[in-house]
Order: sequence, then structure tokens, then C-alpha cells
Amino acid sequence: MLLSTIAGNDISITYRVKLLDIRLPESFVRIFKGPKFGIPGIREILDVNERPLIVNMIKPCIGIEPCVGADLFYKAALGGADVVKDDEVLTNTSFSPILSRVKAYMEKEKQAFEETGEHPL
Repeated sequence: MLLSTIAGNDISITYRVKLLDIRLPESFVRIFKGPKFGIPGIREILDVNERPLIVNMIKPCIGIEPCVGADLFYKAALGGADVVKDDEVLTNTSFSPILSRVKAYMEKEKQAFEETGEHPL
């Protein structure tokens, strides 16, 4: 979320800005050490090594409620998405509380797994 806020698509595409360096407080770096798995780890978890990963992003920031996002998650999973990610700059809003989103999305993940045998991340 921090990197998306600093140099996300809107900034880098709209204003032709290129992030060359960033200095973060030591306290931040100590807690957030970077991606846990990286692309090779994600490929291993999903057992997808010979093709591009298919990723779908749900955008609740446009005002959709968790149940709508969960239905989109389900459709993406049935359509073969390997990863369905939440909006990187949205946290916890009144119209789409994070706990409600997680609960609703995970219910649909279970349903998609029961139908396809695949666990999208």
C-alpha cells in the first residue's frame, strides 16, 4: 500500500514520474521486510510454472459492497484466475469494511474450490 501510494499507476502513468530511490524509517523496514514469497514462491504455491499467472483485481474503492466484490471474486476464480487481489489502496471503509470483505471473499473461495478443485490466492 505504501509503494502504491508513493508511486502507483496514477502517479507514474499520468505524470511520467519514475521512482529511483526511497528511504524508509528503520522502524518501518524492521517490521516490513518485503514480499514473503516473491513470484517463484507464488508459482510454487499455485503449481503454475509453465504459463503466465492470471491475476484479477477487485476495486471496492468504486463503492461496491463486500457481497458484490465476493461475487466478482467467485466469477474470476471460476474463470481461471490464479490470484484475486483486493484494491491495494483501500483499507477499511464504512461501505466495505475489511473484515466483511475477507469473510465474504473467503466463502466464495471455498465455493470456487469445491467446484473447480483449484485454490486461487
